[in-house]
Amino acid sequence: MDYIVNIFELIAALLATYHYKKYNKTTEKYFLHFLWFVFILDFGVGGYVGNVLKKNNSWVYNIYFLISYLFYFVWYLKIIQKTIYKNIILLLTCLFILLDIYCFVFEHNNNYHIKVFVFGAIINLIATLFYFSELLTSKIMIHIKYKLSFWIATALLLFNVGMIPFMIFTEEIIKSNENLYQIILICFNLILYTCYVIGFIWSKKEYNLS
Repeated sequence: MDYIVNIFELIAALLATYHYKKYNKTTEKYFLHFLWFVFILDFGVGGYVGNVLKKNNSWVYNIYFLISYLFYFVWYLKIIQKTIYKNIILLLTCLFILLDIYCFVFEHNNNYHIKVFVFGAIINLIATLFYFSELLTSKIMIHIKYKLSFWIATALLLFNVGMIPFMIFTEEIIKSNENLYQIILICFNLILYTCYVIGFIWSKKEYNLS
């Protein structure tokens, strides 16, 4: 089961590359680089440290938490229009960075920084709701299924709603059944990358011009 999530990541990155012309004029263009970064970090660095060197690779994913969430926050800041929403996301992003610094300094990096992940996921949910509230009043609403940002936001909504309680109770789940932990993690990643894949395939260039 170790490499199932890597397969999802690779498929999403390949399809992002193949359909790049559909969204290369939008802020979603950066997802091409981001998805390849995720695959290389997870499969390459994380896999090498954990499976080849047989060492604890939690620090790799703690770095990933920081970079990935900051990427999502910046993306939302670019696509959200209302100033008040932007200011809230900026404030929460500053708090997120402070929390991450605290965890790197005062918590052991051989353990996942659960507080960082959960707080980042909560900010992501808030930003997603801001985006959807704007989308509901926009003219693009009737063609929403062809807009890549809609599928990305949907992916983040579904993924983070499930991952927040999962990460909070992760130690209890591992202690009770480690295979169950792996299965749940795979399912959430399947939802995330399936939404990405649908977006890359289904989106149309004329609805991804901004």
